[in-house]
Amino acid sequence: MLVVFEASDGMIFALHIENKLADGKFTAFQPELYAARAKHWLHDVKYGRYQDFQTVLVSPSTFRKKNVRESGKFDCFVSHEDIAKFLPEFGSE
Repeated sequence: MLVVFEASDGMIFALHIENKLADGKFTAFQPELYAARAKHWLHDVKYGRYQDFQTVLVSPSTFRKKNVRESGKFDCFVSHEDIAKFLPEFGSE
């Protein structure tokens, strides 16, 4: 998922988000390709002309623990458990 934000000062920032379920798997080179694709799309009108970005993994904590090395290639991590505190539906997989 790509989410693009524009700040009041005109700065355009993107989040490249990958969501995984507990029993999910990364495809070959998927974590590495997130950053490469984000760099390639910088300033592209088709993708919102963003000037900076972060890659984000969203998953249950168990997925992250099973995929420590690959998960570490994302800039940020948000657990389903943390999201469920605000959106209870996220806690029911």
